[in-house]
Amino acid sequence: MKKKLFALFLLSFLMSSLSGCHSSKESQTSSATQESESISTQEPSKEEKTTASSESDLTQASVDDEFSLSESIYFPYENLNELTINEKTDKDSLKNIIYKLPEVAEYIQLSDVDLSDDSSTITIKYDEFYEGAIASRLYDIDLTPPGIDENPLYSSPYIFPRLDNNALLLIIANDSISYVNYEISVPEEFYDSKPLTLKLARENFIKHIGDISGAREDKSRYDILLDYDNAIFANRIHLNGVVLGSEEEVLIKRYNEPNEKDGNNYIYLSEDGTITFRLEKGKTEDNLLTVTKISVRPLKKIIYKQFFPASIGLLPEQNGVLSKSRVVGYLGEPRIKTSDTYYYRLTSGLSDYLYFTYDDNENVIEYGMVREELIPKNH
Repeated sequence: MKKKLFALFLLSFLMSSLSGCHSSKESQTSSATQESESISTQEPSKEEKTTASSESDLTQASVDDEFSLSESIYFPYENLNELTINEKTDKDSLKNIIYKLPEVAEYIQLSDVDLSDDSSTITIKYDEFYEGAIASRLYDIDLTPPGIDENPLYSSPYIFPRLDNNALLLIIANDSISYVNYEISVPEEFYDSKPLTLKLARENFIKHIGDISGAREDKSRYDILLDYDNAIFANRIHLNGVVLGSEEEVLIKRYNEPNEKDGNNYIYLSEDGTITFRLEKGKTEDNLLTVTKISVRPLKKIIYKQFFPASIGLLPEQNGVLSKSRVVGYLGEPRIKTSDTYYYRLTSGLSDYLYFTYDDNENVIEYGMVREELIPKNH
């Protein structure tokens, strides 16, 4: 009976998910899976970093009293010298160095490392283990939700950002390294999944996040660079093709005119709940209205067709309830907390967050994305 109920949810989810599974051109960012020679995020522009308005419900003035930043250092700067590699580094030493990098995932284990003769290219090989991969999922092994790969390697919120950051660490620590290649084998039980191969280049890191040459000597620069991808992978997260930064015409094309307008807020009402998009003028020359907040407030329970965090493997219980413990158990501790809302940073920008608001019973009553200067920069 339990599986029958879950199957009904999957069927309803499928009908709505298919229309939103294709990202719009406005939502595209470089993806490690889509661009083998590019890192997965781009440096946000200045206007992306500062889109908060005076009418926002999250104001800078309230930050010091209400917000706290969790420890978010990706890899200790003081330990960077432990990642030094040269032509004399043997195989065992190479493996020991890679073991010192932050873990990609519990079910992704190192199998081999190769260094080219000129030390310019390091190839890191991993094996994915089936039992561990299955244990990491929040859905039934026999009923993979539509829009989610049965292999969590491809729906993980953190694997691709961690692969990017580990490559960046090796490049910062070693002037000789120009390329970091990854090869991840997948278990045969995931018969539709192919092995993952990534090729990350120093020049593409420079293109997307700026100069990295001084990061080894400058801790502040190091912290900034490693924080870009120390976040949830944003490439898959959208609501029917609308993302943070989408222009007004994209929103109207996807949702038509709103039922209501309240200042900057475009409000869409349905029997399932309320979806609100906040639009603000950017600081670019064209001064177009773009989406800076997306909020979904279910009427009674979470509706799967609107629950875009499912694209990163986060799912509510079968009764449509999503508890704080389930969110934290899957995503970890948030970057920012208030008394009732948890914020998780996204790789799409240093001021982009996925958020969840909880009721007194610690169940989600609202969720969404926001582009906001929530905390003073500590770099």
